[in-house]
Amino acid sequence: MTATITRRPDHPFGRIVGDGLVLTNNGCGRDRKRHIGFESDNGLHIGGAHHFTMLNDDTVYEWMLPLLRPRRTLPPGTV
Repeated sequence: MTATITRRPDHPFGRIVGDGLVLTNNGCGRDRKRHIGFESDNGLHIGGAHHFTMLNDDTVYEWMLPLLRPRRTLPPGTV
């Protein structure tokens, strides 16, 4: 999950400032020294927001809820 103070994450100012605390590439798990490998299709970007906006944003809640629900496990021997 990332945010930028600009509406578009690729805007030059948004790329330099990010959300005010975290740059977009770092929030995605990428920087010059490492690449964590988050799948971009599973991510969320909120434009026109700062770091603390994400604490109370309904979009963030709706995106995170399915990720936090426990998954049912398959019976042993099932692939």
